Amino acid sequence: MKLFKSDNQPLYSTAELEKFNFTAFANLPRAYKSPEKKDLDLGAYQKRLNNLRRVPVQQLEDAKNILTNLNRLSLKPDKRLELLNLVLKEIYPNIASWYEKYQGRQNSLPEGEERRKALIACTDVVEQIAIAYKHLFSEVFRPEARPYKKNRQEIYEYGFRILEMLLIEQRLRALRYQKLSRNVWQDSNHIFFALALHNDLDEQRPLHGFVGIRKREKHHGPGTVLETNARHLYLSLQLFGLLDVTSWPTHLFHVPHAYIDSLNPGIKVTRDDGQPLREGCLLTWLENDGPPRFERPEQLKGPAIQLDYTQYYNRLVKDYEAIASMKFIDAYDSKKLGRPLFRLKEEDRVPVLQMMLTSLRKRQRSTRRHAIFNDNIVRVYFGLGEVYRLLTDLQRTDSEFVMSSRQFTDSMTRFSSHMDLGEKQNKKSPWQIMNFSAGGVLISTMDTDFNTPVALGQLTAFIPTEEVSEPSLGFICRLNRPQDQMVEVGISRLANYVEVLLIEGVGSHENGDGIPAMLIQDGAENWQLITQPRDDLKPGVPIKLLRAGSKAPARLGDVYLTKKEFTVFDLRSPGLQKQIWQQARAR
Repeated sequence: MKLFKSDNQPLYSTAELEKFNFTAFANLPRAYKSPEKKDLDLGAYQKRLNNLRRVPVQQLEDAKNILTNLNRLSLKPDKRLELLNLVLKEIYPNIASWYEKYQGRQNSLPEGEERRKALIACTDVVEQIAIAYKHLFSEVFRPEARPYKKNRQEIYEYGFRILEMLLIEQRLRALRYQKLSRNVWQDSNHIFFALALHNDLDEQRPLHGFVGIRKREKHHGPGTVLETNARHLYLSLQLFGLLDVTSWPTHLFHVPHAYIDSLNPGIKVTRDDGQPLREGCLLTWLENDGPPRFERPEQLKGPAIQLDYTQYYNRLVKDYEAIASMKFIDAYDSKKLGRPLFRLKEEDRVPVLQMMLTSLRKRQRSTRRHAIFNDNIVRVYFGLGEVYRLLTDLQRTDSEFVMSSRQFTDSMTRFSSHMDLGEKQNKKSPWQIMNFSAGGVLISTMDTDFNTPVALGQLTAFIPTEEVSEPSLGFICRLNRPQDQMVEVGISRLANYVEVLLIEGVGSHENGDGIPAMLIQDGAENWQLITQPRDDLKPGVPIKLLRAGSKAPARLGDVYLTKKEFTVFDLRSPGLQKQIWQQARAR
């Protein structure tokens, strides 16, 4: 892709290129201070950071302070680069260690003090590294062909490193359920378009390490070097935001980039032709302050590009269909799958493909979302076991007595924590509804070290009323931390009608009575079955539903949804009807 004509004449005049201002980076501090002798003492910096290796968070905080000061100094480019490289060499292993530690753990709430401090320190220092490279880039970049060619090696190096740091920042923030700011999105576009202006995107450069790109494997020794190019870094950053990987399990963060590597990159970048976007194409532009879009905005200024991800999408579909086929014939052969799936656990392959395929389809909200402006407390039950116990109690013939005995337990579900050692000491943190629609609900609470454990993919039941009513069933689809004192939890609704039952026909339960399951009806009134993940439950298997003493024949349909603690099957069964259960009327 080139923003120049075939005869190497620019599509834009010099005046237009200057108007676009590719180096107008947000929040870039002015380098106004003259350096003192101590500011240029490399040995002192190295000794200082070396002495803090055993206190890694403090080392990162000190490195941030060093770089913050450096970014306000008026320095010659070679001296700035020398100081930056020294600091980066000392602290990158530290950043990589923290990232590797927390990417390998399930992301959930509460966050924990060590995790919070370490990831904030990592993010802060990476931001300062990116700022230093932006200073260097701004000093040498010129949009015209001749000055670009003269400083081409330096321009590409600095642009490449900025994209690398922005990608690392994106991944670090995702570990804390945070998204990139609008300013960072714009900065990434400024760098990409500055390089694309001269079709200079594909020179391979070694990365500083694995952070944000790949999970480190045992065979990756300390001297292992990964190489990539500016195009792949930019596409990885864009794709990560588009797929909303922030809401994924952390150990799968590397998968979208792994597909870019294996397909090299499987996403075609072309100059925008101003026409309506075809299926499989996205649009982004120089001043876009977010991920690429499926639709063209009404007004669009400056250069724009289209991203054709058809090949990438088709590879995902091919892998998804291959897994379904192998599961049907009960014969697995990982060699038939794309390389990014080789080292994933079997239970992760289908969910990650489902998440990617869903996000790469253009979607329009079919239901209206309603905001809640007054305090509206909701009762929330987290986890398959807790949900199953609640539903079982609701269906008992003596449910009024049972629900009365649950009064204390149920009152606790209105709060995410009952203790906080901060300013709000001993004050409870209620779950509050922020908005809702037919498709789900967004709830929020104060973020403390004593929050109820909450994890992505967790099954939930929620009752958004003080009155006794049948719960709605859903699962945690999103965690977001808009600020350090607050956390948002998105719940995707699975059903409003749900009943617990047992199924026969496969395996056996401990006492021989069948396998516990939940029968639900989705918004379109289709019947579905929720079970724990089991190898003997697969599409096409005949079963019997044990409901209130009766047995109804049924057959499992396709897998609708797969999560770590539960699986949802479409269900085929003639004559199924809802059963009305006696509900408790007092708490």
